[in-house]
Amino acid sequence: MTGNNLKNGKFILIVEDDPGTSELETQCLESLGLEIRRAATAEETIGILKRTTPELMLLDYSLSGSNAMELVKELKGNDITVPPFLMVTGRGDETVAVETMKAGASDYIIKNSSFLENLLPAARKALEKSALKAELEAAQNSTAKNMRLYSVLAQVNQAVTREKNRQVLLQEICDIAVTTGGVKMAWVGLRDRDTGRIIPACSAGFVNGYLDRIKIELDDESPYSKGPTGTAALSGKIYACADIKTEPGMRPWREKALERGYRSAAAIPLEENGKTAAVLTLYSEQPRFFNEEEIKLLGEIKSDVSLALDAISAEKMRASAQSALELTASQLTHVMETNPVIIFRLRAISGRLVTEWISGNVQSLLGFEEAEMLSPGWLEKNLHPDDKERVLAERETVLVSGALVRDYRVKKNDNSYIWVHEQIKNFSKNEYIGSWTDITPLKESEERFRTLVDASPYGVLVRKGLEVIFLNKSGLGILKAKAEQGIVGKSILERLPARFSETVRQRLAAIDGQKIATAPMEIEYQAMDGTLLDLEITGSPIVLSGENCGLVFFRDISERKKTERLVSEMAAMQRVESLGMLAGGIAHDFNNMLTGILANVSLLEARCGGERENAEILRETIDAARNAQCLTASLLAFSKGGKPVKKEFRLESALRDIFSLATRGTKADCQLATGENLWSMEGDENQLKQAVNNLLINALQAMPSG
Repeated sequence: MTGNNLKNGKFILIVEDDPGTSELETQCLESLGLEIRRAATAEETIGILKRTTPELMLLDYSLSGSNAMELVKELKGNDITVPPFLMVTGRGDETVAVETMKAGASDYIIKNSSFLENLLPAARKALEKSALKAELEAAQNSTAKNMRLYSVLAQVNQAVTREKNRQVLLQEICDIAVTTGGVKMAWVGLRDRDTGRIIPACSAGFVNGYLDRIKIELDDESPYSKGPTGTAALSGKIYACADIKTEPGMRPWREKALERGYRSAAAIPLEENGKTAAVLTLYSEQPRFFNEEEIKLLGEIKSDVSLALDAISAEKMRASAQSALELTASQLTHVMETNPVIIFRLRAISGRLVTEWISGNVQSLLGFEEAEMLSPGWLEKNLHPDDKERVLAERETVLVSGALVRDYRVKKNDNSYIWVHEQIKNFSKNEYIGSWTDITPLKESEERFRTLVDASPYGVLVRKGLEVIFLNKSGLGILKAKAEQGIVGKSILERLPARFSETVRQRLAAIDGQKIATAPMEIEYQAMDGTLLDLEITGSPIVLSGENCGLVFFRDISERKKTERLVSEMAAMQRVESLGMLAGGIAHDFNNMLTGILANVSLLEARCGGERENAEILRETIDAARNAQCLTASLLAFSKGGKPVKKEFRLESALRDIFSLATRGTKADCQLATGENLWSMEGDENQLKQAVNNLLINALQAMPSG
C-alpha cells in the first residue's frame, strides 16, 4: 500500500498478482494525488470493496486461481458496488477486449512496451469520465427527487389549508409521502408523556406489520430511543439515517426494517404549541435517500404541518375557552350576587387613574349608585381620614409597578365605614382591573385577637421559619424593646447566647417538621438594653394565611432563678456548718481517746526499763499517736472555722516524722535529703505534715510494686 497524498479518503485500487508490475503501476499513478491501495487476489479485493469504494480500480485480467470477469460477476452477485475500472491484460485479442467492455470497464490496456505510457492518461480519463457520470447521475436523481418533494410540499400545503381534523390531516400527509414522495413507508407517531413512548397513530405504504408493537421510548438512556423517530422526538430536530444496515441506533429494529426493504429513513418532529407532539417518519428502499436538499424541504413540511396543528389546537382551545367563558360568566354573576366583592375598571389618563366602570352590586354593599361612584373625586371624599393620605399616595404607584394590594376603610352611604381589601392589576397598556372585598368582620376579629394577645402576661411571638413576624406588647416589655423594629423581621436566634442556639434551632425544626408542641425549656436571652434574661419558652405549630408558622410563648423567670440560686447557696452553707459540727464532735472524742492511749504508752515506756527494742517500738507508737492528735487538731480547727496555729518548728524534724509514718509497712524506699544548717520555720506544723502526707500517699498509690 502506498500514497500519502490522501484527499478526502479517496483512493485507487490496483488488483495485480505480480508484485513488480504492481509497484510500477503504483509509481505511474502516484502523480494523480490519490492514495494507492493494492490487492493481489480476488478474496483480498472483495474484502476491500465490502468496506469502501475506490475512485478507480486497475484490474488485471488474469489473477491467481481466477480472472477479472469472474471477480466482477461475483461482486455484482453479492450486491457489492463495482467501481469504475481499467482492464489490464497481456492478451491483445479482440474477444477479451469486447468481453471486458461489456463487463463495464472504462478502458482496455495491453501490457506491452508502451503500457506505462498509456496507463496514466487512461487512468486520468477514466477518473474524469467517472466524476462526470456521477455528477450527472446525482443531478438527475436530485432533480427527480426535488420535483417529487416539491410536489409533496405543494400537496401538504393544500391538505393543511383544507383539513381541520388532526387525525385525518396526519393520515393524508402519510398518503402523500408514499404516493407522491416515492418513499416505501410513512407513519406518524404521537408523543405519549404518560407512558414515555411514541405511539403509532397512522401510516401508509408497505408496513407489513412493522409497526405492530413497535417500541420507541423517550428516555436518553434507553437503546429504544436512539433511532430516527426517538432522536427527532427528543431533540426537536429532523434526523436522517443514511443506511439502516450500518446505523448503530437502528439496532433494535434493523432486522425487521431490512426484511421489508427499508434502507434509509428520516424523522420529522411535528410541533404543537411550541412542543413536539408527533413525529413523521419516512422510510426509503434506497440508502442515503435523504440528502441535505431533501432535509431542507422536509423542514418546510415540518413548519407547515406544525402551523396547521397549532391552528387546529387553537380552534379546539378557542371552542373550549368559549364554553368555559360562558360558564365562568354565569358563575361570576352568581358570585357577584352572593359575595361581598366589587369589581371595577380603571384607565390611566395623564398620569392619574380614572374609574370607568364598576359592578352593579355597589348599592347593596355601600349604598351608593354606580353613577355616584364614577363621578370625579368620589374616592377622595369617602376615604377614612386616617387612611386617606396613604391610600392616595399608594394608588398612583400602580402606574409603575403594575399591581397593588392593600387594606383601608371606605365610608358607606349611611356614614359608617367598612374595611375593604383592594387588589389592582394592569391587564393592558392603560387599563387596570381592580376589586374590593369587604373584610370588616376579619378586621374586627383581628383587632379582638390583638387585644387579647396584648393583654396576655406572657410574651407571644409568631415566627415563619426563624424570622420573627409578630411580637405582642407583653413580649416587648419582657425583652425591654420600645418598638417591634428591633426584633420583628429578624432571626429568633439573633440575641441568643451561642450555647443555646443549636438546641433552640433543633427544637424549632422539630416543631416545624413533626407539627407537635414542645415542653417548656429554660434559656438565657439578651434583652434590647443588653441585660441577660432567664426565660422559660415553649413552642407550637400554627397555620397563618395558608402558611406553616410557629407560635412561641415565653416569660421572664430571672427573679425565680435568682431566688433558686440564693436558696441553693444557703443550703450549701448549712451543709458545711453541719459537717463542721460533726467533724468537731468526732475530733473531740477521738482526741480524748488518744490522750488516754498516750498516757498508758508513756507509763509502759517507763516500766520497760530502757530495753532498746521495746523502747524503739513504744517511741514510734507515741509519735504516731501524736501525729493523730495533730489530725484531730486540724479537724477541730475546721469545725470552728478557726485559723491555722502558727509557731516556730524545725522543718527537718517534721519532715522525717511524716516520711517515716507514711512509708511504714510499704514496699517503697524513702530517702530524705535536706541541706545543712536548714533553718527552722514559722507556721502550722500539723497542717504542713497533713499536706506532705497527702502527697506521699498519692506517690505510694502510683507505685504499688515499690
